[in-house]
Amino acid sequence: MTADFDGVVWYEEYGFEVMPANVLNGFLFALSGLHHFNEVYDENFLSYVFNTGIDSLAKNITLYDFDFTTRYDYSPSKQLASTKGGPDIYHEIHIYQLAWLYLVTGNTDIKTASHQFSKQNMSGIQSFYTALKEKSKEIQSVVASHSINYGTDKSSDANWT
Repeated sequence: MTADFDGVVWYEEYGFEVMPANVLNGFLFALSGLHHFNEVYDENFLSYVFNTGIDSLAKNITLYDFDFTTRYDYSPSKQLASTKGGPDIYHEIHIYQLAWLYLVTGNTDIKTASHQFSKQNMSGIQSFYTALKEKSKEIQSVVASHSINYGTDKSSDANWT
């Protein structure tokens, strides 16, 4: 299903004509599917549909920025990605999906959004936790290129540490 989203097409995960949901990860998964399907079948129409979606994403991606997380959707319920399914899970999905789409398309608006959303990720990239835990014994040192001193009062605050 498609919806009109501020004058551009949006591929809906769910919703209905009167009140589209404009779910971000559903739209991004649709773009991924279009891309992969077109790799196999190489149809001009599929390329057109994919590129139309990329243009729509580039136009509307900033609407999903809540300054500390992403929106899960753009419906009247204003769901935050960080409150769906646990801390930052959907927010992290958005980061991964946008980074992949940037690699596929080279679209700088998508790169900027992926970078911005990555900076807002407060829980750390959870899906890497298990792999990093196993590899942590191999790490000899960590050097930071930049740091910010928030003071010692933040040293036990889970959001800052």
